[in-house]
Amino acid sequence: MTSDVWLAWPRDLRISALSLVELALEEDLGPGDVTAKHFGAGRRSATVRLVARESGVLAGLPLFLFVFRAVAGRLGLADAANVDSALACDALSFTDCRDDGGSFEAGDLLARITAQEALLHGAERTGLNFLQRMSAVAGAPARGGARGGGVLEMSAGAAGGGRNHRMGLHDAAMVKDNHKEALGGMAAVMAKVAALPAGLPLIVEVDSMEELRVVLEHAAAGRVMRVLLDNFAPEEAAAAVALRQELGGGPDYEISGGLLPEDLANPHYAGVETASLGSITHSAGALDLALEIEAP
Repeated sequence: MTSDVWLAWPRDLRISALSLVELALEEDLGPGDVTAKHFGAGRRSATVRLVARESGVLAGLPLFLFVFRAVAGRLGLADAANVDSALACDALSFTDCRDDGGSFEAGDLLARITAQEALLHGAERTGLNFLQRMSAVAGAPARGGARGGGVLEMSAGAAGGGRNHRMGLHDAAMVKDNHKEALGGMAAVMAKVAALPAGLPLIVEVDSMEELRVVLEHAAAGRVMRVLLDNFAPEEAAAAVALRQELGGGPDYEISGGLLPEDLANPHYAGVETASLGSITHSAGALDLALEIEAP
């Protein structure tokens, strides 16, 4: 891998990519990441690992890394990014990066990124969107060309009867695994909830019944608009509904994690208000890649 893969890309490709990055960050980051603002760990530096959750062919890593450089500029941690900006700067460092075009297996490390946590949170989703899409296309030439995405996919999902649980990082707080890890657990997350601005929608992701109980039994549970039951088995979803009834009520539930439309007929999901089906928008293909925060 060259020392700066972004600058190694053809300049006309960088020009085209820059406009897409600016549009995507304006849509997703907007005036700021409200989740990182209220549930972040300040200016503490952290390292995240880009890992593969399935095998494939890597494509788009230069663009993925440039998203972090662009967010550094937006946050005032570096000069504004342009087509000729070097990736590395005082606010960012990259190590263990794989080459585009190389194959990988599930569990492989594809890159490490070190930066302030607010920068990592702000760039994560936009960067992964580009990388997952491009890597899926690279790994499946036999399936033919990929269709367009982005805002058009979101609009099409809504026109077909779906609903976006938020448009971007700016209009609702969604507390996920990396936020919980940065703060030290669900109890620390809920301790911050009471201080949220009035009217700010809040979605909290839980990975277990234990985390769900912490949310539902907390005095600030009424500030939570919806609890995301992440990768809950149908039987666990039924237990979550029973727990809410036992406690006398609570926030709406949303189930997510590899669901297909036919799964929703399972009677164990009775009582769950919302289902998040990524297949509505990513049926054209998106490889399963993830950023995981490393323990200090």
